[in-house]
Amino acid sequence: MKFRHQDVRFPIPPAVRRLDRWYLLPAACLVVWFVAMLIPAARVVTMGIFSRFSWGMPIVFFGPVFAAILFVRLGRSRIKAAVLAASRRARTYCVHDLSGHADTGVCPECGRPFNAAADQSSWARAEII
Repeated sequence: MKFRHQDVRFPIPPAVRRLDRWYLLPAACLVVWFVAMLIPAARVVTMGIFSRFSWGMPIVFFGPVFAAILFVRLGRSRIKAAVLAASRRARTYCVHDLSGHADTGVCPECGRPFNAAADQSSWARAEII
C-alpha cells in the first residue's frame, strides 16, 4: 500500500492545521480594528460607545486575539502531551495512540491509512516532538 505523504515533503499534521485555523479569528479582529480606526465615522461611533470605559475598545478587539492565541497554545501542548504519551506513535489526523499496532496499516480511530515513520516526520516538522 502506497501512502501519499511518503512521496512529498512531510506535511503539517491535520490535527495541528485544524488547530492553527483559530489564528484567523485574531487576524479578522485586527483587520476590523484597523479599518475602524481609519474611518473617522467608525472611530467616532466606537469611541462614543466605549467613552465610559477607557479599556473598552482594546478589550473588544484584542481580547479575542489573546484568547485565540491562548487556545492554540493550550491545544498544541495537549497534542504534544498525547504524542509523547503514545511514545511518538500517534496518528497525525486524530492523534490516536498507535503503540500496539504495526508500522503501517489503518487507524482504528479514524479509519485512515497510517505510516508510523511518516507520521513521526510530520510531528517533527510541526515541532511537536
